[in-house]
Amino acid sequence: MSKKKVEEKKDNKENEVVELIGLVEDKFKNVKYTPLEFVSILVSISIVIVVYSVLFYIFYQIAISVLPVFGEMSTEGQVATLFAEIVIIIALFQLPSKMVIPLLKKMTIKELTDWNYKRMKNEVNDRQRPLLKALIQMKCKHPDFDLSELFADKRTKSLFDEQKLLERLYE
Repeated sequence: MSKKKVEEKKDNKENEVVELIGLVEDKFKNVKYTPLEFVSILVSISIVIVVYSVLFYIFYQIAISVLPVFGEMSTEGQVATLFAEIVIIIALFQLPSKMVIPLLKKMTIKELTDWNYKRMKNEVNDRQRPLLKALIQMKCKHPDFDLSELFADKRTKSLFDEQKLLERLYE
């Protein structure tokens, strides 16, 4: 192979990496939750609010119907009873809130990488996909760094060598 062909091949690979960097920079989203997780969190919180509201109404109706049996009660007694009902509801019915709290976790770097990769993989050919995933992984680890600036910097350009990108992908 002539020196000229080797240089052309190297330039083609660099152009390919530059195009992939541009795609990652344009399409990358640093999200805490996927849209589906966000919707499920909102639905769960709504269910918890409805359950607590229904339980409060039931306890309140029970208290209204039972209190006259014990005679007249002062305003302070009614407030104390109402407060006790609220405490009982919160103490007894922790299950709905225990369903919501596990949903409130941030995505890991791997989950964020996979989510962004799924969004972008159809825009490149099969041969470019491992490089795309490696670049997305780099962006997920340090979302505040601009990959195109790192590529342009002579000190960090070697990070974008095809071999190093692929090695990083399987670390």
